Amino acid sequence: RALCQITGYTPTQLEGLPVASITHPDDLKADWEARGAMLEGELSSHRAERRYLHASGSAVWVAINSTLVRDADGKPLHFLSQMQDITERRTLEVHRDALVVVERRANEWREAFIAVLSHELRTPITTILGELRKIAADPVPADELEKARGYAKGRFVLRLESPQGTIQYGLRREVLEGEIEDPDDLLR
Repeated sequence: RALCQITGYTPTQLEGLPVASITHPDDLKADWEARGAMLEGELSSHRAERRYLHASGSAVWVAINSTLVRDADGKPLHFLSQMQDITERRTLEVHRDALVVVERRANEWREAFIAVLSHELRTPITTILGELRKIAADPVPADELEKARGYAKGRFVLRLESPQGTIQYGLRREVLEGEIEDPDDLLR
């Protein structure tokens, strides 16, 4: 009855039908090997996940627990199998695995982008620091300072945020007024 519900065949259609005719071609070899091992006495039972062919032509995933029933003399009588439709679970697993691959690639791209961005920003910031050292060594003349005050209202900040932390570079007005002796004090 369960096999009828899982595969979409009627009991009449399944009666006398070889299992191989509804087993997915890619799973036939493993199925025959397991049956052979049970017939030879190498296995007393077998568990597997196999695909069967639904009456509509689609593949359905089935968890199978099989045991070979023998007579009193040990001769095989028939297989006894319990089956459960696991198609939905297997479909979700495939989707999950695909999402893991996408997430891994996105993380790799993000890390590469952060590395490039960090390198590209470090070069101009090094130049700016060099210029700030010159300014600190030689304060800005009064007329230049007055022009700069129009632009220097408070603090200028360059802030980069990533999951690994925050990088923040700041330029304070004090530098323009010659109040900071060491330009490295500007970095936060």
